[in-house]
Amino acid sequence: MIEGLGWLREAAFLAFLAVILSYLLPSVFLSPYRSLEQLPRPPFIDIVMIIIGLILAIASWIFEILGWSSMCRAGMRKFYCFTKYMVLLGPIMGFLFAIVGVFQTALTGKISFFLLGPLVIVAVAVIAGVASLDVGLLTNTRILTVGALLYLISVVLQAPALLQSPEFMSFGLAAGILSIPALLLMAIGFHLARRAVPHGREEAVTA
Repeated sequence: MIEGLGWLREAAFLAFLAVILSYLLPSVFLSPYRSLEQLPRPPFIDIVMIIIGLILAIASWIFEILGWSSMCRAGMRKFYCFTKYMVLLGPIMGFLFAIVGVFQTALTGKISFFLLGPLVIVAVAVIAGVASLDVGLLTNTRILTVGALLYLISVVLQAPALLQSPEFMSFGLAAGILSIPALLLMAIGFHLARRAVPHGREEAVTA
């Protein structure tokens, strides 16, 4: 369990950095401008930031898989095993749905499969958020509990933005802003939860 909490701590912190680099900073900086050509600095800087953000997001995903896998092996909750498989397979399924959606949109003009990809990602985020909330309650770590709740709220806010409708785009921005303190609190919370579990006495937490 201690190892799993450590992996989840790293995953949350990397996700925190990824949100800042790949979403908030570019969007805030680009907001006053209509195109990349109007930027007062070379646009490749923003591209590099996005690439680094994607790398951090992938690393966070890998650490999250390792974390929930370790939590599953600890035998604390069967739900953690379910979370492990969803975190592992969900993004892959979402990516495949997105690819199919691109071809479907090009051939038929419909976007049903294209929307399925983000919806799967949101569903996985909800499951991971609920599992993190459970860890916070199980270990009596308030910071983790609060962070997980904020994270779940940010995920719910993100869902309407998937419709790509102008009136719902503000939900996506709000979700991104809220996810920053949520992920930071989760990273701190997993760290505190890890310290709260004595080595060799992990079974006591399951009681």
